[in-house]
Amino acid sequence: MRRYHVEVKDHTLHEEHLIAIGLIVVEWSLTEANVEHSLWALAEIDEFVGLALTTHMSSENRLLALETLSFGRPPKKINEKNHEALLKLLKRFKELRTRRNKIVHSVWRKNKKGFPKMYRFTAKGKIAFTVESASVPELLKLSREIYAFRRKFLTFFRKRYPHALSSRNKSS
Repeated sequence: MRRYHVEVKDHTLHEEHLIAIGLIVVEWSLTEANVEHSLWALAEIDEFVGLALTTHMSSENRLLALETLSFGRPPKKINEKNHEALLKLLKRFKELRTRRNKIVHSVWRKNKKGFPKMYRFTAKGKIAFTVESASVPELLKLSREIYAFRRKFLTFFRKRYPHALSSRNKSS
């Protein structure tokens, strides 16, 4: 058995679940970093300025800024095809973010039969909770979907906005 800070055998979840959830976390952090870097490139700012501006910016505000900058700087004519394609990608990002948040922000416990369950709590006027399952194959599928999205996003950005990438590379 591998050595961890907390012994896996004593953990509330099986090792396979822990690994699958970890893959989701890692893939998502790489995806968010790619969105952030794309935002800096479109804004034509270097990494230092980008980090200063976006580190504490919410995910939603990053997407709004990316969408706004995708129109191009005036008096440039808007490329509607690029913009519509980006909106479609951002919609997919939001879908994946919702699914990821559900996994990452749930309280994971084994039920009485020993099966891992996600307990999600809300406190909007009253306390409520839901209990859901997510199997290891379902979790691994989500991590693969996030990975595939990230690759698609990068490919899209490189093809549709090469000027932003080239201007960023010159200042790096």
